Amino acid sequence: NDDTVFVYWAMISNKDTCKYFYKLKIDGKALVLKVLGDTKSEKFNKATAIKLDRCEQAVNPFAIEVPYLPMFSILLANNEFTSFFADWEMTNSSELMPFQPTYYSSSSVYYSQNIIYKPKTNGFRNKLDETLYLTISGNIEDVFPNIPNPVSEFKDISENSILWDYRQPFGRLITKPWNYLQRFNKAGIKNLWVQIHEWQNDHSSTLNYLSGYDDGLPCVLPANTNYVSGNEYGGKEMLDKIIVTAKNQYGFRIGLHQNYIDIYKNADCKNYGFNQNVVALNSDGEFRKAWFNEYTKMQSFILKPSRSLSYTNYWSSEIQKLYNLNASYLDVHSSINPSEAVDYDSEIPDAGKFIATLNNYRSLYSVLRKNHNGPVQGEGGFHFLYQGYIDDVEARIRTSARWDTLYNCPLFVNFDLLKLHSKTMVHGVGFYPFFMGLKSSPPSKKYVLAYIATELAYGHGSYLPDSFSTGMNIIDHAKLEYKHVFSVQKDLADAIPLKIRYNDNGKLRTASEYIRAHPKNYNKIKSSEFMGQVFIEYDNGIKVFVNRNPHKSWEIEFGLNDGWYNYNANGKLYTGFSKMRKFNLPKVNGWLVYKPAKQK
Repeated sequence: NDDTVFVYWAMISNKDTCKYFYKLKIDGKALVLKVLGDTKSEKFNKATAIKLDRCEQAVNPFAIEVPYLPMFSILLANNEFTSFFADWEMTNSSELMPFQPTYYSSSSVYYSQNIIYKPKTNGFRNKLDETLYLTISGNIEDVFPNIPNPVSEFKDISENSILWDYRQPFGRLITKPWNYLQRFNKAGIKNLWVQIHEWQNDHSSTLNYLSGYDDGLPCVLPANTNYVSGNEYGGKEMLDKIIVTAKNQYGFRIGLHQNYIDIYKNADCKNYGFNQNVVALNSDGEFRKAWFNEYTKMQSFILKPSRSLSYTNYWSSEIQKLYNLNASYLDVHSSINPSEAVDYDSEIPDAGKFIATLNNYRSLYSVLRKNHNGPVQGEGGFHFLYQGYIDDVEARIRTSARWDTLYNCPLFVNFDLLKLHSKTMVHGVGFYPFFMGLKSSPPSKKYVLAYIATELAYGHGSYLPDSFSTGMNIIDHAKLEYKHVFSVQKDLADAIPLKIRYNDNGKLRTASEYIRAHPKNYNKIKSSEFMGQVFIEYDNGIKVFVNRNPHKSWEIEFGLNDGWYNYNANGKLYTGFSKMRKFNLPKVNGWLVYKPAKQK
C-alpha cells in the first residue's frame, strides 16, 4: 500500500523457525507497527517476547517517570521525548512488563516494556499479534498514550463525596468512646462516603487474629460477630444499625470491602467457596499465588479471572440481601498490572492472555453498581486501565519506578489531568502509609497539609484515612479536607486544564521545558530542582498554585480580588474572599486556589 510498509522475517535457530512480519505506518506523529506471527497452528507459535526495553546510541538519554502511568517510562534523548509501547487494548501477549528506568550504558537507558508470551498449560503459546506505537516529539504531552476508557456513570456522585477509607472494627462507628459517625455529623461533615474494610466473617484460623480481613475469602458472610477489646465488631445487628444510621440519619453513603482476586483454602462456604477448579494456573499447572497473610500464615491463590464475574455477582447479591448498602469497594483489581493475574489454563477460552484478565476485571464494576445501587470504589495503582469503568479509586500515585513513599514523586500532573481527569473524580493521592512510606511514622499536620496540597494539584477529591494513619485527630483532619479540598472539588470535576506550568526560579515553564532543563533532578526530592511548584489554569477561570518543593517557598503576586480564595500561605490557612495581593506559599505544603466570583 502507498502508506504502509510490509517486512517479512524468518528467525532461524538450529532446526527451529519463527516466522513473522511487520506492517509499518505513520499515523499523525506516531509510527504504528503491527507485528504478526505467520502461523496457522498453535504448535508453531514460537515467539516468546518482544523486548522494547531500551534505546541505544542515544544522545544524553534519560528515562522519565510519569505519575499515574506505571506501564512504561518516557525517553528523553537529544532534547526529544519518545514513547514506545504495546496497545494494551489489543495485545495477544501474556504480560506487559515495565522496565525499571536504569542505565545500560551512557548512551542506553531502559525505558519501555517487555511484551511476553508464556506457554499455556498445554505447552503452546498464543499467536504473536501486537500493535506498537512509537512517538517522538519535543512536547512530552504528545507522547502520552490515549486512554479510551468510558466516563463513569456515577461521576456526579463521586465528585460530590468526601471519601473515608475506614479500616478499624466497624462497631466503633456508633459505639463509645469512638462514635465516629455522630462526631463527623456534629462537626458538619456532610456528603461522607464511608468504605468499611474490616467486617468479614472471622474464620478463627488463628486465635489472636479475630478480624476476618484477608482470611477465608471469598466467604465473607455473616459479618464478624466478635466484640472484645481491639476487635469491636458486633455482627449483623451492629452492622445494620451502622448502615441505617449512616444512610437514614446522616445521609452518608456506605459500602463494604470485597475482593474477587484472592481465594483461600479455608473458604469453606457451601456455595462459591474454594474449589481447585476455580484457581488460576501458572504455565506449569501449579496454582498461581496471590496474597500471603502474615498473621494467619495462610496463602491465598488467584481466582480465575474468567470466574470472577460469577463470584462477584453471587457474593455481592448475598451481601446486599443482608445489608442495604448504596456503594461498594472492590479491592486489588484496579491496583495491579493484569499481567500478575493471567490464567494459563489451556482448558479455558483466551488462556494466557493479558487482555482476557483486563476485560474480565473491567466487567465486574457494572455488576457491583447494579447489585449495590450505587458507585464502586477501588484500590489505586494501575487504575489508569480502569478509571471510568470504575467510579472512584483511592488514587495512589504510581510510576514505572516507584509505588512507595509517594510524597517523593515529582509533582508532574500533566498525564493525570489531561488523560484521566475527565473519566471520573478520584479521591486522594494514595493510602497514607504509602504516601509517606511504609517504614515512616504517621505524618504530622505538616505532611497532612502536603497531602492536601498534592490533592489540589492533581484536582482530586477529598480523602480521609483512618485515625491511626496520621498524627492528627480524625475530626480535625476531616475539617481540613472538607474546608480546603471538598470546597473546590466539584468545580474542578468537569473543568478542563488550559495551562499547566512549573515554576523554575521565577520563570513559568511547560513540563517539557522543565524536565529538559533538569533531567537529572526533576524527580529527586533532595534536590532544589525537584519538580514541585505547579500552576494550573482551568477553563472555568479557576487557578491553582501548589508548592510541594521541600527547599523553596514560592512568592506569588496575584492581582485579582473579585473571587474566592483557598490558601495555605503567609503563615495562614484560609478560605473566603480576600483583598490579598501577595502570597508566600511555604515549602513542602503551600497552595493557593482562586475561584472567580461567578463560580462561588
